[in-house]
Amino acid sequence: FLARCLIAYPESNIGTRVYTSEDVTTRASVQEFHRACESWLKRELPVSDDDPQALEPPTISFEVSAGEGYAEYHDEIEMELRAGGEFDLVKETGAKMPELAGRIAAVLALFESGTVPEILSSAYWERGKALATWYLHEANRLKVDVSKPEVVENAEVLIDWLRNHGRQFTYASELQRKGPNRLRKSTRLNSSH
Repeated sequence: FLARCLIAYPESNIGTRVYTSEDVTTRASVQEFHRACESWLKRELPVSDDDPQALEPPTISFEVSAGEGYAEYHDEIEMELRAGGEFDLVKETGAKMPELAGRIAAVLALFESGTVPEILSSAYWERGKALATWYLHEANRLKVDVSKPEVVENAEVLIDWLRNHGRQFTYASELQRKGPNRLRKSTRLNSSH
């Protein structure tokens, strides 16, 4: 199920945000996005003549160069799904990414032109591929981060704390008093250095 989802989990910026009174809903780009969404949500869906409960979405074909790009992208990803490949840990997501790239490209074309394109251009394909690739790398990053042993995570927290405080070393007693909360227990502290 998650292989079909586009998941993002950016690094937190807690502690660096400052208040701003800007109302983002007044931005022209946000208003245009809302208008486009509203327009599409109000349209009648294409349904089957035989079964009004069954959708019959239009078929979208690739421009020749976009189709070639799709095949290349498919093969590039496929090679990295092998054992030891870059996307070995996210095989299910990687296997679906070329198809998702095409869907993203079609949505971009739909929002920009206001109509469902019959032929998907290589320009839209490249943009869809770029977004899909970002999501694939994000899925891979999350999978790798989740699979880190706790001792590695604790060591990374310690290194970050030292860097943020302009230090190269510290004493365990100081870390227990002033260090990162997650390392203040002696059992975690001992495993992180």
